Amino acid sequence: MGTGKNDVLTKKAECGIITLLVKPSTLQEWGVSALAKNLEISILLDFYGSMLTEKQREVISCYYNDDLSLSEIAQNEGITRQGVRDSIKRGEAQLLDMEQNLGLLRKSRERAEAYAAIRQFAEHIRDYNSRFVYDKSITEQIENLLKILGKLENSD
Repeated sequence: MGTGKNDVLTKKAECGIITLLVKPSTLQEWGVSALAKNLEISILLDFYGSMLTEKQREVISCYYNDDLSLSEIAQNEGITRQGVRDSIKRGEAQLLDMEQNLGLLRKSRERAEAYAAIRQFAEHIRDYNSRFVYDKSITEQIENLLKILGKLENSD
């Protein structure tokens, strides 16, 4: 990992998640772009996998989730290495196309960000109320709001 002044621009905590902002060239040096792509395909498979053929779903899952090589998958599936590669590439293209057209993953991420913001605002109001005002009804309403928010977060 690079440790130079320009490699890591800032660190900050947001809603319990640490965000590192780094230059794209540093990410490429670390191999992060490949990891990010792999994770993205794996998540897209969770969202849209049922829309692929069973064989495509299995091959992509073995490659991205189980970290099997093309050769290992080919041997397990009884097809050529090139056949595995072609199946993965077609499946990737379909997954990306479905996300482009339907946007389920993007919408899910947007909802998660909105939930986090709502939680942060509600907790801020609760803390302000407990420090400066203390109105029992505000505390009860905030607790109810946070319960509802928890149900929404768990339903996604």
